[in-house]
Amino acid sequence: MGDIPGHTQNKEDAEQVRTTKICRNCDLSGINLTNDDLISAVLPGTDLSRARLGHAILISAYLPNADLSGATLRKAYLPSAYLIDANLTEANLSKAYLSDANLTGANLTGANLSKADLTRVNLTGADLTNAILDSALICNTIMPDGTIDTSGCK
Repeated sequence: MGDIPGHTQNKEDAEQVRTTKICRNCDLSGINLTNDDLISAVLPGTDLSRARLGHAILISAYLPNADLSGATLRKAYLPSAYLIDANLTEANLSKAYLSDANLTGANLTGANLSKADLTRVNLTGADLTNAILDSALICNTIMPDGTIDTSGCK
């Protein structure tokens, strides 16, 4: 684990999230949490913009109103994550596992969701403008307009 060289995030916030998995409205912008265990992390309103969370385990993580714009969540494991009203603009969620996640009202403008598992994800009111959904698994997924898409179910 390491921080982006030259980045001036709040070091106390970074240590707090690593030790307690709880940090409300913290500045973790640019933090490297690649491969970290963040099961049931409580991070409402936290700034995780440009954070590196590839392969991170975020089962049942609580991230309402979090800023994950430009974050790397490639192959992150986010089942049952709570991302209501989160900002995921330009985030890389390719191959992420998001089954049963709640992304109601999330901003996914320009996000890369290629090959992501969106089974039973709630996207009600989410903004998917210019989002990349190539080969994403969409099965019993609640779409932004409230309809349920079963197109990828086998």
